[in-house]
Amino acid sequence: AKAEAAVAKAEAALKQAQSEVGKATLTAPYAATVARVDMHVGEPADNTDAIIAVADLSSFHVDVPVDELDVAQLTPDQTVRVALDALPDADVQGTVTNIAPLATENDKGTTTYQVTVEVQAGEAALRQGMTAVVQIVTRNKTDALLVPRRAVQSENGQSYVLVPTAGQPDPRTAQPASERRNVTIGLSNNESVEIVSGLKLGDKVLVADVVQVLDTGVN
Repeated sequence: AKAEAAVAKAEAALKQAQSEVGKATLTAPYAATVARVDMHVGEPADNTDAIIAVADLSSFHVDVPVDELDVAQLTPDQTVRVALDALPDADVQGTVTNIAPLATENDKGTTTYQVTVEVQAGEAALRQGMTAVVQIVTRNKTDALLVPRRAVQSENGQSYVLVPTAGQPDPRTAQPASERRNVTIGLSNNESVEIVSGLKLGDKVLVADVVQVLDTGVN
């Protein structure tokens, strides 16, 4: 009987030891890379302590605030371009994976919706925490005649540009002599406006509030 009790006690001790060894093995919930170790050998720990931090470096996500005027043009699975300050030459693309159903208003009173973009690392040396600028392509057009957005003005619903002429500069503003030319606009973004009619390739236009003459271009 004593021998059986000793065996049972030994088996219990073995199970306890195996359990303790199992607790010493940390398993990540997914394939990942150790990004940070917060504890060292010999330090006491319990099941609420964070021992290491892991990161999946094969893909990343970027949360982007999108203005309410633009969010209606977005759809899940839409392709985006991602520019990174730390990797200016990297060609990184992503996909819209989620568009928040609820709006957020910032301290300036602007209403935005958080859009989540999934980015595949590919060959780019991406790291968590990098600053990114996301360009979401809502529409695409080739061979469009473009002018800077600041060159296009509007009055009573009619868009127009100022085209330089051979006259003398305005003595009050020093702006080059110009004439108004009505135009029909098409696609636009934060920087450029498509001119559908009213200008032709090579025409020069004035940029508002800047003494600068620019050639129209094709993109």
